[in-house]
Amino acid sequence: MLISLAVRTAHSLQLHREESYNSLPWGRAELRRRTWFTLKALDYQAAMDRGSDLAIVGDGWTTKVPTNCIDSDFALDAPPPPPSSGPCTSMVFYAIHCHSNWLLRKLNWILPGEAERPATPIQSSWSARQEAITSLERTLDEDILSHIQGHDVFRFACISFTKVLIRCAQLYAVRPLQRHPDLTLPPPEHLNILLLAVEALEVKRGLLSETTEPWHWVIKGFVDWHGLAVLLAELCNPDQYDAQSLERAWNIALVSFDELSGQIAEGVQGPLWRPIKKLMRIAQKKRQERLVPPTTTLPGPTGNGLDDLSAYTTSAMGLMAMNSTVDINQGWNPAPLDPLQGSWFNWQSFTDDLTLNNGYGWGSMDFDPVFESM
Repeated sequence: MLISLAVRTAHSLQLHREESYNSLPWGRAELRRRTWFTLKALDYQAAMDRGSDLAIVGDGWTTKVPTNCIDSDFALDAPPPPPSSGPCTSMVFYAIHCHSNWLLRKLNWILPGEAERPATPIQSSWSARQEAITSLERTLDEDILSHIQGHDVFRFACISFTKVLIRCAQLYAVRPLQRHPDLTLPPPEHLNILLLAVEALEVKRGLLSETTEPWHWVIKGFVDWHGLAVLLAELCNPDQYDAQSLERAWNIALVSFDELSGQIAEGVQGPLWRPIKKLMRIAQKKRQERLVPPTTTLPGPTGNGLDDLSAYTTSAMGLMAMNSTVDINQGWNPAPLDPLQGSWFNWQSFTDDLTLNNGYGWGSMDFDPVFESM
């Protein structure tokens, strides 16, 4: 509610319109731009915290990205300061997020009205989404990272933070929270989603070491439940059989599950964590089937309310609509996926359950042939 009030106030102040800055001194315009982009970042995080819609939507702003100058380098009524030749500051993290925020939004959310209109390339084409990510990665490297001198801990933290955002973008591209019905996804052999999710979680944990403690504030505010949910959905896939990859994935999944259970909005009984617990439950079932006889129970995450969960099912309804389709312009051989062996329907069921906001959407059928055959 407070985010919505802040957005409404910002709109009344015209912070979202670049033309409103034309008559202002540089310092005041810069402060207003930073206020708007900070509000965008808070809106993004608030939406991710609860798996909900954005308050600032679509292309509803024209405000330019703020500069890298630190606050103490300029006065409100002064002209822009000369380019700084000193060391980079923590404003670099802010600049990285400002440059990436637009794309992260485009990949992960879509307005209800947009879903009923013809899709844009980034809403419908996997190749367009991948090209946008590649372009963002190149922009961040050329405009920001390449200007950080030396090979110290600060440079490592900046590069790692960028990697986290790029991995998030790649996961959003193939496992969005909301998607256009016309979105085409690549066949599984063209992208290792399990590895992407593992790397996203591992790189984030690497940023929380003692050496990077001065910048923990950057990453601790980002609760990456999405990466964990994607990882668990992949672990639910019976086609995942590489023992080394599975062990690596389980190591980071168990650690992240326990850590995020204490950080998730509204706690472990909230509407966001319940679907994640369901994913963990069936992923554990799949792990047990792969490794040990059915009578043996593998250790799982401690606490987090898993003990009282009943086995859930994945709805077989609408399965064909959830299968990946192939864009012939992308050069892939059209080969329909076996729904019992794909991971997309696990993710689609997760997002459906999240949308229902009650945590019980997957178990509504008395008998589910998909679940029973797994």
